[in-house]
Amino acid sequence: MTEKLSTDPGYRLAYTVEHEHWYAKSEARILGKAPSPSIHIFKQDNNEQDAWMVLVEDISAIFGSPRIQVRVLDDMFSAFVEVAPFFEALAAEQPRDLLRVQTILDVLGFADETERQRPGARLAGHTLPAEGRIFDQGSRIREGATACSCGEPSPVLPSDNARREWHAEHKTEVRRG
Repeated sequence: MTEKLSTDPGYRLAYTVEHEHWYAKSEARILGKAPSPSIHIFKQDNNEQDAWMVLVEDISAIFGSPRIQVRVLDDMFSAFVEVAPFFEALAAEQPRDLLRVQTILDVLGFADETERQRPGARLAGHTLPAEGRIFDQGSRIREGATACSCGEPSPVLPSDNARREWHAEHKTEVRRG
């Protein structure tokens, strides 16, 4: 099970660990209970439309011992064929927890698209001086370049907002490694 899977042009294979999203705790407060730990696995086109989706849930609380459950909606059975190596790995390894399922997905080349940090959240060592505003001899100017506190320079940009957007993208790239 070391060969990475590929998919049709214009599509990607990915997953999200739902209980690790940055907003999971807020959802739990709103719903009054923590959601079941789960992983959504999907094939999605460039417009973020799902071709299919598979849900893997941790149902240990129901059985009192480590246990997972896999759900596929009836109009998405093509997943069984398109990512057969994933289902073969589940059958061979009999994983009892989501961490092992996530490892199988990583080995097969699925992209982890879990948003673990809130977009735009602070990142140590990465601040934008004056929130992207640029001054020349005390006067504020619109067009220009800035730099993150880590030293990464921005291109010349037309506005404060454009510089803030650049910085948010820069921090996202840093988080991804």
